[in-house]
Amino acid sequence: MSLDEHVRRIQRAYPLIWYHCHTQHGGRGSELSERESAVLSHLRDAHPMAPAELAAHLGIGASTLSEAVDKLVERGMVERIVDAADRRRVHYRRTASGEEAIDRSSVLSAASLRLALERMSVAEREQAIAGLERIASACVPTTGEGGAT
Repeated sequence: MSLDEHVRRIQRAYPLIWYHCHTQHGGRGSELSERESAVLSHLRDAHPMAPAELAAHLGIGASTLSEAVDKLVERGMVERIVDAADRRRVHYRRTASGEEAIDRSSVLSAASLRLALERMSVAEREQAIAGLERIASACVPTTGEGGAT
């Protein structure tokens, strides 16, 4: 099977997962606003991001990002890391509290995913999850490569 066919298969499968397992989020009663959720979901604890990089990726202005980050820092979900070499430079990193908030407010319904996984054998589940984790890992650019669009 060609690489193009593999791409097409993922492109067909992903929307089905999204459609059938997507949950409503944001709005009244939600722990995170849509903006806060977007910011948190793009940060990783192991790879702090510069504000300009994050704002550009999210397609928002620096002031909009700063407002969202300020709220997340206040709540202990994001931390600012000052560059030791240049104290004017700051990076953002998601904290353990931010990780937990992302888990609680995932766009994928845990109940829907649980139902889907129950339809599979344990071996099939392990294979499927390992495959998704491999794809996710391969999507993270290495130093020097371009980022996501």
